[in-house]
Amino acid sequence: MGPGWPASRTVTLPYRAYGMARVVGSALYVTVDSGTGEIDTLLRYDMETGQSRTVLEVPAGIAWMVVSERWLVWESEKVLSAEPTAGGPRSVLSTGSEMLGPALEGDVVAWVDYRGGEGGGIVTYDLKKGERREVGRTHLANFYNNFMQLRDGTLLWTDIYDGTGHYVMHDLKTAKTVDYPMPPTRFRYPGYADSSGEAIYSINFDRYDEWDWCTQEVGRFSPKTREYVSVTNEGEYVGHLVAGRDAIAYIDPEQQLIAGPADGSHPSVNLSKRWGTPIDTVQVSADGFTAVAGVSSWEKRETKLFVFALRSDTDSR
Repeated sequence: MGPGWPASRTVTLPYRAYGMARVVGSALYVTVDSGTGEIDTLLRYDMETGQSRTVLEVPAGIAWMVVSERWLVWESEKVLSAEPTAGGPRSVLSTGSEMLGPALEGDVVAWVDYRGGEGGGIVTYDLKKGERREVGRTHLANFYNNFMQLRDGTLLWTDIYDGTGHYVMHDLKTAKTVDYPMPPTRFRYPGYADSSGEAIYSINFDRYDEWDWCTQEVGRFSPKTREYVSVTNEGEYVGHLVAGRDAIAYIDPEQQLIAGPADGSHPSVNLSKRWGTPIDTVQVSADGFTAVAGVSSWEKRETKLFVFALRSDTDSR
């Protein structure tokens, strides 16, 4: 990783707040506040022409949005919907349950479907074929376990049972599921897990019966060796964590975006310092490495988005 890593592009939009942003090809999809006080509008911004158009508007907020080359999926008011990016009929995938953080790759979308009780079903849905499957279940309905990653045909989520946390990986092609319990450690309840290379990164907590965001660490778990190490300093907590191709990034308590290689070391590249701004949030797109970080200003009615490649082989080009 050279001194210019990673190269980035800045996009400025005239909106006072944004929620999520993801890139597909030259298209930047971003949810924004149209002026109602809610993140209620999804835009498609063409990074080649600088033109944007409204894809959809909802009366309430858009809680989550993911997009692939073929499909757009979003969540609003406990309704999970999808439509082709090229245009076509809109489909309702699920309603009435907590569906935080659906993951999408190619034609397949996945989410945790809670229908009461303690656990929830891990659901995959093939948008092209219209096939819905339950490929697993969580033992505990918990905010840590709502989010999952779908990358290279492998679905990753976390769970809590038998007194500890677990990383669970399901291969969509073989239908094989492997469960990895956390090694003995204080922060034994992982959540918000992303894989990068041969390792899994997660935000880990020391308890789950009481939500305490400030008592945590970012950990790296190797499924191959079953070893777990912390990659943040003692007492340090992060607001958001993402993983690309052999690289990770997180937002620290001062809203600084810190990035580095996914090799178990402490990330040290301060992108906020380079860009001259704090960062509100960051997401990685469906290709597994194109990241979008951003910051909004209500006073200026402006959102700045920084598009960059979160991968180890990126240089300053």
